[in-house]
Amino acid sequence: MPDVATVSVLLHRLAEVARTAGLVVAESAEGDLAGQREAITAKWLLGSRRLTHRISLHPDEAAHVVRFREATTEMCRGLPPPTIGFSAETIIGLRRSGHRTDVSLGGGGAIDFAVAREAIELAAHENGWGFEMELGFPRRIA
Repeated sequence: MPDVATVSVLLHRLAEVARTAGLVVAESAEGDLAGQREAITAKWLLGSRRLTHRISLHPDEAAHVVRFREATTEMCRGLPPPTIGFSAETIIGLRRSGHRTDVSLGGGGAIDFAVAREAIELAAHENGWGFEMELGFPRRIA
């Protein structure tokens, strides 16, 4: 079993892993991390579409567990142009896996829903901490 990392070492490592997964990361004064990425963006004459993936995590020092939340939100405004989308998703309990790709005249993008969570979970275990999913929207850090 690996040595248990301190909270500050763990947060530094988890922030590094989240950035590598494409998230913009911020830390709160209480020691929580939050991150987000805009994975699919498209703009056109009469509107826009944006898919945002948000995460937050809280290290529970007493239990040596990282508590993780994530959400994906899609906002679409206006009259969309024809869009081609490919999607394969699986939801087991609180864990969402799969990918989505959108291609349209105004832009598009792709997202793998599990890549950030799996990398953070692996980093937590490598540093001697447990990992638990929590139900609810990710916490925002101002």
